[in-house]
Amino acid sequence: MLTLGVLTSYATGAAELGRALGEAGSLPAWFGQGRHALAAVTALGVGGLGVLALGPDTTEVLVRLVTAAIVAVYLSGLAAAVRILPGRRQRVVAAVGLAAVVGLAVTCGWYLAWPALLAAVAAFRHARRRRAVRYGIASAG
Repeated sequence: MLTLGVLTSYATGAAELGRALGEAGSLPAWFGQGRHALAAVTALGVGGLGVLALGPDTTEVLVRLVTAAIVAVYLSGLAAAVRILPGRRQRVVAAVGLAAVVGLAVTCGWYLAWPALLAAVAAFRHARRRRAVRYGIASAG
């Protein structure tokens, strides 16, 4: 039951984030329309279940991939906290947490490659959109 609650929370949050990023232009606009982001999260979940059906050793790989994604979220959140929190004490606490999560991230190894790839694509799209706004280009694609 605990796992189901966590998964439901993450799936709902991922769908809402996808919708918001689609509306903001950080993801393709398609994500921001209707329930398309929810459909994408559902498709990823079904794909994950499909991977599990491939064999007994795929469970470990899938768990490691999900763990790496969660660690990547913690890394980015703590890095943002170090940068934007108003008080010095708060930033120090965030930095300590960031150091701990970096230590954890090292154990994830190559499984961090896919969240890093997603982050690189998002950064590219963001930079492209900013350039379009700066130079008055009609569509940043």
